[in-house]
Amino acid sequence: MPRRRPLLLVLSALTVGLIAALISGESGAQGMTQSARTLGLAGAFTASASGNGALYTNPAGVGATLTYAMEGQYLYQEGLNTFNASVIDSKINPFLAMGAAYSYEDSTGDGTLSGHDARLVLASQIVPKLLVLGLGGRYLRFDEGDTRVLDGFTLDAGALVRATDGFFIGLSGNNLLDVCGEEGPCMEAGARRAVSGGLAFGSSFGLQVTGEARANLPDADHVTWEYAGGLEFLAAQLLALRGGYRWLDGPGESVVAAGLGLRSPSAGIDLAYTHNIDSGEYRFSVGLQLYFLTNSDPIRYSQR
Repeated sequence: MPRRRPLLLVLSALTVGLIAALISGESGAQGMTQSARTLGLAGAFTASASGNGALYTNPAGVGATLTYAMEGQYLYQEGLNTFNASVIDSKINPFLAMGAAYSYEDSTGDGTLSGHDARLVLASQIVPKLLVLGLGGRYLRFDEGDTRVLDGFTLDAGALVRATDGFFIGLSGNNLLDVCGEEGPCMEAGARRAVSGGLAFGSSFGLQVTGEARANLPDADHVTWEYAGGLEFLAAQLLALRGGYRWLDGPGESVVAAGLGLRSPSAGIDLAYTHNIDSGEYRFSVGLQLYFLTNSDPIRYSQR
């Protein structure tokens, strides 16, 4: 334990400091990529983050399960294709979980937006079975035609707290370092600063209920809010049923989501669909996973 103490202090200080900097910051961004499981919950994943999906929402979730997992994913939204691959590992060294992901995004219409999104995440159980902190680095490079609209490095930070058996609190900050500076193609490429807080309840019989509030912070004077809730039920450790709802306070729009997952001892597939009731925009995603779970998750009831 004495050897771990300096790392614990550094990771704790960085996570708390970066989230504090986010709350007092003035401009920035949040990315488009979500796992299929997260999408099926309408993005309500801050307090229930685990597995590969945590790489994009709350980096602390990478350390919430004891697993080695690989995932490939395709995500479609109107005018944009995203191809993604990720890997997480908290099995070799449960004290320090690691994860990495790469996404390639390419527009499908007349637009010429394309780019790369690479992530690396570290997470640790600062207080075993009670508190996990995570920190993620993210590099983005996007072009619109012949113009480079985004080329920079930013950070994510997050925390997961097990308040009591089955009840969890999550906090995350996304894109803490400003890589845009103003609205425009850079923002459309997936760069919006945001801070989220959420609650989740997970039962031993496979039911999970989660909710969150997210503040998008393009600048200090124009904060917009999103509120989301999701349900997930894992039947017989085989079939996962998901649904969710998200309210976008800025444009005053509603988004509904549905998802389905199939599980085996070493592989799985997730499907998800979301639909904006007001604008008609939709997103579809399919994800394929290979995973090796050591035992029951010490932080939460695992939904993989």
